[in-house]
Amino acid sequence: MKHLKLVRGKSHDSSMQSKSDWLPNPEPQTDTWVKLRELPHPYSHDEALILCQTCVDEWVAWIPNCGETTLHRNQFV
Repeated sequence: MKHLKLVRGKSHDSSMQSKSDWLPNPEPQTDTWVKLRELPHPYSHDEALILCQTCVDEWVAWIPNCGETTLHRNQFV
């Protein structure tokens, strides 16, 4: 039985995927949403929009109902 992987709305044969497609927690790209491990405050959203990378493990992000913040790699999934 073949396993299929859904990538960008298309189904692909998993035997055709490269190893890099299966790496856990790829580096987030600008203008993408990431899931937060913990909320900055009780009324903030549980996701953040990545705005830009500031260094190897840090990004400036915008969190709805919170505002702009700097996130470290271990703060999001």
